[in-house]
Amino acid sequence: MVAPTFRQLKDEYAALWHSMIVKPDKLATLDRIARKLIAGKPRYQAVDGKTGVPWAAIALIHQMECGGDWSLNIAQGDPWNRRSVHVPKGRGPFDSWEEAAIDALAIDGTDRVTAWGIERLCYELEKYNGFGSRQKGIHT
Repeated sequence: MVAPTFRQLKDEYAALWHSMIVKPDKLATLDRIARKLIAGKPRYQAVDGKTGVPWAAIALIHQMECGGDWSLNIAQGDPWNRRSVHVPKGRGPFDSWEEAAIDALAIDGTDRVTAWGIERLCYELEKYNGFGSRQKGIHT
């Protein structure tokens, strides 16, 4: 499958964002996760400063890839202090979570995005995990 471009999906992401409804039974879980990610803001900002990727985007990738676990690499959820065995394989070992995150954000060019908005964030998060679910009609 050829990956869709941001331009092709921008309006779809905007419509999905504006129609999104958070289910009341999910609020407590979302609040807990948000508080955990906000607590890590200084570490995410350190990576933001080196990559240009907004700290909140880094936090979401961290949660998405490894549940916000600081011992794991945001590239694929493997420990950052060992050579990775999952795709992308063979990354690391790294000296710190931050070093691993900087490397991960460079793999697919996330660190080269210069104009961030909610639509671009949605696109980059979907691109980060791949567009395979889209073929099944699943919006990730």
